[in-house]
Amino acid sequence: MIRRLSILALLPLTLGLLAFALPLQDGGRQGGRPEKSPLAKQMEVINGSMRTVGRGWEANGASPEMLSALADAEQAVLAAKALVPGMLAAMEDEAKKDEELMAFRVEMNALMRGMLDLEDALIAGDNGAVEKSLAALGDLKDAGHQRFKPARGR
Repeated sequence: MIRRLSILALLPLTLGLLAFALPLQDGGRQGGRPEKSPLAKQMEVINGSMRTVGRGWEANGASPEMLSALADAEQAVLAAKALVPGMLAAMEDEAKKDEELMAFRVEMNALMRGMLDLEDALIAGDNGAVEKSLAALGDLKDAGHQRFKPARGR
């Protein structure tokens, strides 16, 4: 009886170690996919945070949860604007690459301004302005992805 309990007690530990070790077998890749770029990781934070706000603002207004989600997205924008989109990194024409990098920063600045407008609207309780800000942020996302994200990654 004690031996069975010992084996059962070790089972979660064993499963936990396997869950940690298996993704490392293929060089840190999961399912054979390459690891996400630093920019992709920041974009995931932005998307997740904006999803939280988009789904919860009507019920929660300027709650700490909504403001925290926006702050997370704003921090991710600051981090992302210092990074280079993969399709730009591969450019050989340095002048064109520099031009596109500046355009990327301008897009990220517009995204930040849009998030700040959204935050102001949430704090003011202006539902119309919140809806307008969310729509504008969606349009910015679409335009940015169209210009700076390869078609296979959209």
